[in-house]
Amino acid sequence: MRKNGFTLAEVLITLGIIGVVAALTMPALIANYQKQIKVTKLKKFYSVINQAMKLSSVDNGDLEAWLPDVTNANFPDWYKEYLSPYIQTLETTIITLGHNYVQTAFNDGSGFVTYRNLINTNIWFFYCLEYKNCEPESFNGKDTFLFSICPDGRFRTSGCFDDLSREELLYLCKNPDSDKKRHYCTRLIELDDWQIKDDYPW
Repeated sequence: MRKNGFTLAEVLITLGIIGVVAALTMPALIANYQKQIKVTKLKKFYSVINQAMKLSSVDNGDLEAWLPDVTNANFPDWYKEYLSPYIQTLETTIITLGHNYVQTAFNDGSGFVTYRNLINTNIWFFYCLEYKNCEPESFNGKDTFLFSICPDGRFRTSGCFDDLSREELLYLCKNPDSDKKRHYCTRLIELDDWQIKDDYPW
């Protein structure tokens, strides 16, 4: 009787081919998985702050009535009264570095730093995917991202600017003020239906 089977050489060649295919595809799969994790956290943060603002409005009245009361000097107290009760966090720290910043950690390992900008009256949020990367005024579009509450009470990705085209957003995201200040990247991700596309300056 003749027995059918694979020789050792055939098995080794097959394993080698599988190894090459895995080596070629795994980096892309890992990168896509990491992007999806980041996008999920960004969407969650956007939802958390929007929900906090709505809940605060129920208890404290129309947001446009209590938003103008905040200054940089009283910002920590304002945050504690109007936003903190409606956001589930692990810890909150006050940082004074020329401005009064509030730094907050979430239980999923992310966090944010926020403060009131006196020049354009925005309330800026510097969201960090990992709390260890949280620092005031860091928004590099990779580990940290920019959000803001506008003077009219809207919570927006990036700043309170007029709507820009995707091409404009992509250009501005690719050409930051510095490696820690890429103003328009968060808005680009939102415009792309909360996706990090292939042309995003990752």
